[in-house]
Amino acid sequence: MDSQTQKEFDKELLPVILLFIALVIMLAGFIITELFFVYALNIQDKFFISGYWVFSAFAALLYILYFHKKGKLSFKDIGLTFKNAGNGAALGVIGGVVAGLAGWAFLFFIGVPAEPLPGSFVLLFFFVSVVSAPIREEIMVRGIIWAFVEKTTNIVVKYKNIQLGKRKKDAFVVIAVSLAFLFLHVGRGLDVLLTTILFSSFIDSIVYYKTRNLAAPMTAHAIYNLFVLLRPFVFAGI
Repeated sequence: MDSQTQKEFDKELLPVILLFIALVIMLAGFIITELFFVYALNIQDKFFISGYWVFSAFAALLYILYFHKKGKLSFKDIGLTFKNAGNGAALGVIGGVVAGLAGWAFLFFIGVPAEPLPGSFVLLFFFVSVVSAPIREEIMVRGIIWAFVEKTTNIVVKYKNIQLGKRKKDAFVVIAVSLAFLFLHVGRGLDVLLTTILFSSFIDSIVYYKTRNLAAPMTAHAIYNLFVLLRPFVFAGI
């Protein structure tokens, strides 16, 4: 690799490294938040605690803002832009409804009962799953991880002289990121993980790919989780 090519390589590699650090910041934030609630506040409810993981996303965004101002990273790279935000939200509504209805069907066919939710749990579920989760998980997955995978793939293809067309590269990114989303839900039953969660993840990836705006997957994710919340009320006694 000659000096000019090395400079180009280093320039393209830097954002990948910075994105990886942003991901580490978010993951570290999850751990710190949980330790704070468990040991400082003596709160053991992990579902409740997960609602506050959203602050880890804000920490990562402050980090990205620093390098955005230095011209090393861009919020556009992770889908945080006003461009296409309206179209993204609209497409997200459609995607969320499709994922939600499909989720109901999947859960019915795999035999997951629609158990009633305690009244006090409904508001907590709404905060954690409809508000917090779409923000923190989409910033991490469709935002940071997507940009990391896409930029890394472009570098490997370019400098290893791999013959891979744009469609195949894009398909690889969509599949890789959609599967990465599953790791945030490890612990769920495989039947649920590989049906409704995987399907909704692909929907979120597709609407993001179409718009390149996080408003799309955030909206789709929120609506899908709203369908999960409404399921016990819609199918009560069935």
